[in-house]
Amino acid sequence: MRASQAMPQTSPTGLNSAAPLGPVSQADRMAGETTRRAKEQSEGLFLKHLYLGAVLVRVLVGAAVFFTGYLEFFAGDAVTYDYFGWELAKIWSGEAQYTHWVLSRVQTMGHNGMFYWVAAGYMVLGRSPFLLTLVQIVVVSLIPVLVYKTARLLFDSIPVARYAALMTAFFPSMIIWSSMLLKDSIVIFLFCVTVYFSLKLQMENKIRHAVPALTAMVLIFPIRGYVFYFSLLAVVASYLMSRYGGVTVAALSARLGGLCLIGILLDMARRADSGFDTGANVSTLSGAVSFLPRGVMYLLFAPFPWEGGGLRKMLAVPEMLVWYALFPFCVMGMLYTARMLFRRALIIFLFTVQLTLFYAIFQGNVGTAHRQRTQVFVFYFIFTSAGLVYSRRKARLQMQAIPHQPASPALPDPVRPVSLGRLKSRL
Repeated sequence: MRASQAMPQTSPTGLNSAAPLGPVSQADRMAGETTRRAKEQSEGLFLKHLYLGAVLVRVLVGAAVFFTGYLEFFAGDAVTYDYFGWELAKIWSGEAQYTHWVLSRVQTMGHNGMFYWVAAGYMVLGRSPFLLTLVQIVVVSLIPVLVYKTARLLFDSIPVARYAALMTAFFPSMIIWSSMLLKDSIVIFLFCVTVYFSLKLQMENKIRHAVPALTAMVLIFPIRGYVFYFSLLAVVASYLMSRYGGVTVAALSARLGGLCLIGILLDMARRADSGFDTGANVSTLSGAVSFLPRGVMYLLFAPFPWEGGGLRKMLAVPEMLVWYALFPFCVMGMLYTARMLFRRALIIFLFTVQLTLFYAIFQGNVGTAHRQRTQVFVFYFIFTSAGLVYSRRKARLQMQAIPHQPASPALPDPVRPVSLGRLKSRL
């Protein structure tokens, strides 16, 4: 199945901007195909500039944060990774031995992957946090490219893919949290690889698509274990849905997703309180459910402009105002996708919903909502782009549906005499 089959090209409500609005002749079809091919050839240049722009802006922001001494202020975790990564590198090189303090960090399954990544980097580069950050930026700057390719596969629409990629590349929160030595951008990159090749696997059941999807998904586990479980369920459920379809598979996927989420929530509840309300009791399932609406609101929309607060909150306010304006289109895009492409987009729906609910309850006390939500914003951006293109196309179709009213003939000026030639020119 080709990517162009993701959206019927003759559908007047589709998101493919090249789709014809009515019957076309063979000549028109050939001309349209030529135009479409020319547009697609320009996408290579667009993706090249997109990637280079993403790298450049992240390098500049990363350098500004690192060399001005604000790294610990913005991302204390990066300092932790540097310290324990260097200790682990010294142990590997025989310059030090394991201590209880180091073992307590590097042997924590599902959370120790970042220490090993930093240690491996320091074994090659020496203890140079900024240089390793540059290496990481070069890799994670591919995220907008992956988002573009994923949106293109899903909607077969260049505008949707471009909007989603540009938002992913240049939204302020996406820039700042991927310009430092943090695990969030690595998790996003790995899951974007998983989603893209899982969609390819749905189209072509071939090993060359399965291997990168499974490899990227497995690599998520040592970095952020609970995300691995969410991604595993999303991949398996979406694959079964694409192969067999039906209400039964969808219902089973929803139930498994709920059970997976409940299990992780109950496990985390033993160790953490709500990240947004220290007075909220989320140690029980009923307490977590009752807090959920407020948690989701904080995760998606905080910091609120009227709250005030520190520098990090104030820097986030302009972005949030833009997000408030875009969110209705995000909802519109989600509804459109659920109605038209639910089977194919199930992997994104499952992962996004589960991780949103999880972070809404627990992750505010580990990192700010502004940082944690970047892991799901890449997919919200895809839905937002679909909503923007769909609303624009819908408005254009409505304008075309209005019957044409012939303009009234111009009348001669009753005061000034008008010659016959001038009157004919007005008519």
